Amino acid sequence: MQIYLDRVQNIQAFSKTSELIFDLLEFSEGSMSEAPSILNRLHEFMKTLRPELVFIIETQYVDKDYRDIYYHYFSTKLQPYRRNCVRLSFFEPIFNNADEFFKVEQKELNKAFRGYLVLRPLANAVIGRNAVSVGAFQNQNVEICRTVLKTTCLGRKLCVRAFPHASQDGEYMTCAETTAWSIMEYFGNKYPIYSPLLPSEIKDTLQPFASERLSPSEGLTIMQISTELEKHNISAKIYSRDNYTNNPAEFKRIFSCYVESGFPLAVSATSPAITGGHAMVCVGRQTIDRTKALSATTLQIGSQTIDYCLWNDNIDNFVYNDDNRQPYKLVPFVKPLEGYENGLDALEISHFVVPLHEKIMKTAEMAMSEAQFIAFKLIKTPPNSVLRTFMASSRTYRNYIASNVDLTTVQKVRCLQIEMPKFVWVTEISTGDEFKNNKINALIVLDATSYNKTRLRLDATLLLIYHNCNGMAYNRKNKNFESFGIAMPQIIESFKGNLK
Repeated sequence: MQIYLDRVQNIQAFSKTSELIFDLLEFSEGSMSEAPSILNRLHEFMKTLRPELVFIIETQYVDKDYRDIYYHYFSTKLQPYRRNCVRLSFFEPIFNNADEFFKVEQKELNKAFRGYLVLRPLANAVIGRNAVSVGAFQNQNVEICRTVLKTTCLGRKLCVRAFPHASQDGEYMTCAETTAWSIMEYFGNKYPIYSPLLPSEIKDTLQPFASERLSPSEGLTIMQISTELEKHNISAKIYSRDNYTNNPAEFKRIFSCYVESGFPLAVSATSPAITGGHAMVCVGRQTIDRTKALSATTLQIGSQTIDYCLWNDNIDNFVYNDDNRQPYKLVPFVKPLEGYENGLDALEISHFVVPLHEKIMKTAEMAMSEAQFIAFKLIKTPPNSVLRTFMASSRTYRNYIASNVDLTTVQKVRCLQIEMPKFVWVTEISTGDEFKNNKINALIVLDATSYNKTRLRLDATLLLIYHNCNGMAYNRKNKNFESFGIAMPQIIESFKGNLK
């Protein structure tokens, strides 16, 4: 294995390093004519990174996903394909050569590590598996789902917080399979109850349900993507735009609520005017400037109406891991393929799949509807208040309570005494000025394991902290709300969120 080191800016300038990487990939003679196209794909990826970053090139790299595809597909062809890849590892510029690299202390090296990119010896799909932190990119105005992905560079153990990404190879893996792979790679590294999937395992899962061959791939339907997730212990929920033709704002509101809750969404974009479609993963949203005024939404609650500023209605731009583009592409909800050519930019979101935990019964639309009813009817939230609804694990939310700077020890202990399930739906309420300062004046916590499709169940309301320093919790024994018995602060610090 040979070792090479350079700066990102040199690839961005199409220096000799780009040609060196092409040579190291050892493409077959038939691919030599595609060298400009291959180098351009590499350049498109690298130009979004910060130019001062240092990268190390490792040759003859064995990538688990590409090697799996190779033995199940490319090795069966007459045309020769290489088995090995090249890997680039990105760092902050704290060293200039290999000697300095090995002398850097482990803690400092991990702190400087920004991720990796596997380059495959495939002319049409050179961008392979990669995990690059948001901090490596020039545009960092995004908040995303992240997990810790472990790796090595020249034998040194490293880890990066990122969301997995790869490009499709167009034959064995299309955008749909890559979407399913990416979500399972994320969950498999984040939670011990799930496992990452090899590309061939995605095919094996769907084979019993297939009515035709799966390789070469013609793509997957949204139902097949959902089935793939379901067969690997994820409780998938499909949403279709066609079910919201009379209220398209609700479709976007639900989408936004799940993103705010930290769920990566499998998204299908289609258009009646174009055959086929495209699949990708929504992994986050644009960073929101809380100092800007939020627009209000008129809500129908029972026979009455009221204007509330719904956080989830005020998010317009979302972050996608699209296998045809670089990671963390920020585009509008109404135009998820903005920038595509040949009319593909006209595609709109038609479906999305939410990968829920099996213990989550209450959906986002149920939680928002219940919280709005409670805010309006029970705690008399005034018009134009800001309502922010999201899901959190009880472990994460209890940690937020325990570390909240605006709660005293007695108040924290009283809140922590409330029994909570594994997941909760939370709605924070604030005035416009409080929202700008990351403060809230009221709080509604709902049981995410309850299910009530047709009526409101107050016993699913675990905690109410509302105006005038009142705090209440539901007593299951007495089947009624009981006061905390202690005064609560008029305002408290807002939950920072599941996205980072």
